[in-house]
Amino acid sequence: MKKNLLLFLSLFCFIRLDAQFQKYYFTSVTDRHAEISVLSSGNILVSRQTIDTGKSYFQFIKTNSFGDTLWTRSDYDSLINHYYCIRHSGNDQFYIGGSKLDSGNIRSAVLMKSDSSGNILWSKKYPDSLFQSIQFLQTLSDGNLLLLGRYYHYPVTHYGVMAKTDSMGNIIWTSKDTVGSIFFTYAIEMPDHGFVVGGMPYYSNEYNFTYRFDSTGNTLWWRTGYGGAIKSYPVVLLDTTIISISFMPHYVVPGITINKYDFTGNNILNRIIDFPDLKEVNEITPASNFGYLITGGKYQDYYNSVAVVYKLDSAFNIEWEKDIDNYLLENGTTAIQVGNHSYLIMANVNSHKSDLNGFSLTKLDTIGNVVSVEMPQKSATSACLVYPNPFSVSATLTANNPENKMFSIAVYDVFGKIVYEEWFNTSSLIINTNNLSTGIYFYRLTDGSAILSTGKLVID
Repeated sequence: MKKNLLLFLSLFCFIRLDAQFQKYYFTSVTDRHAEISVLSSGNILVSRQTIDTGKSYFQFIKTNSFGDTLWTRSDYDSLINHYYCIRHSGNDQFYIGGSKLDSGNIRSAVLMKSDSSGNILWSKKYPDSLFQSIQFLQTLSDGNLLLLGRYYHYPVTHYGVMAKTDSMGNIIWTSKDTVGSIFFTYAIEMPDHGFVVGGMPYYSNEYNFTYRFDSTGNTLWWRTGYGGAIKSYPVVLLDTTIISISFMPHYVVPGITINKYDFTGNNILNRIIDFPDLKEVNEITPASNFGYLITGGKYQDYYNSVAVVYKLDSAFNIEWEKDIDNYLLENGTTAIQVGNHSYLIMANVNSHKSDLNGFSLTKLDTIGNVVSVEMPQKSATSACLVYPNPFSVSATLTANNPENKMFSIAVYDVFGKIVYEEWFNTSSLIINTNNLSTGIYFYRLTDGSAILSTGKLVID
């Protein structure tokens, strides 16, 4: 297996603005664990757990500010083989948490530090008797680190571990779950330098736990809430309250649950917010103005899934929703805010029908618009013709389709929004645009796996 995967990208861009883009990277499958970081130069660093030919490994991908790939690195097998988390430490350096399985089938937690070129500056492996993986890490106000890990000894012993280390990963103190079989998943530092930690039971994803620890890891209180999540349980400080956000399993009531506590642990709010189409939440990320980004998937059936990102305000009302569904099976993985004017979304692609694997990066403005969509493009032998053009009510599209394959025609406005879409398996199609106003539009013809043709339409 090659250590450095070759990412290929054949691009077409409707309109290219500095603020927004969408690009696809077809390579190996992205596991659930992936993060996006923006460097001081404006370049983007993608870190992900990936699977290729049955083997899992950690990978860095660096792109420029428009998402064009600069390099890919995955030569970390000797140090880490399962990645869970990353944290920007300043000066474009990163702490990386995960685990390493040795030749004796013993799994140990691993902490590494890298620069923005993917070079490992140092690496530390912890005894498996302490914990076997680092699931979350956070830099603290005193320059030290907080690590959340898992200890599991099948079939009966499972618990979460919290460790404070210095900036080189040396242990200062450790604390573990006192409830039993609870894994820690997310933490924030309190004004008194204590911690609020979110957790989930090993045996169920229908419940979540919120812990309050002092600055040396002693448990002050813990509370149980209804609702779980797959990847993270964000905990947010707002004024003098603690807000715990979790995912309600879709087979119960699809949506998210909100639990609000004061600093002494009194519960002052329980709320369930219904998202009828949401089948999976991978991440809930705090955004500007005390809002939130939710990334996940809306499943239609085994072969069809739509990646989705929701922007919520501070009262958890939906401000906007953006679907990412250029391929047959996509799932939102992670999201971050970039400055004050845009959001960067990563979505996994695993299309059973078209045998495509990889991921996408989508940069949206503050109201969820993306203006360019870029996908692989096939040769001109699959070109199509649209006539008349300009037109007023309808136009005819002819395509080279001798095998009567399923094609899709999508028409976009100048803001990148799909305003017309239709599937067909013939060599011609009547495009009816009665509901569209006059102006310039762009079309894209695909076969579900790649672009066949693109062009401009003018409605007069």
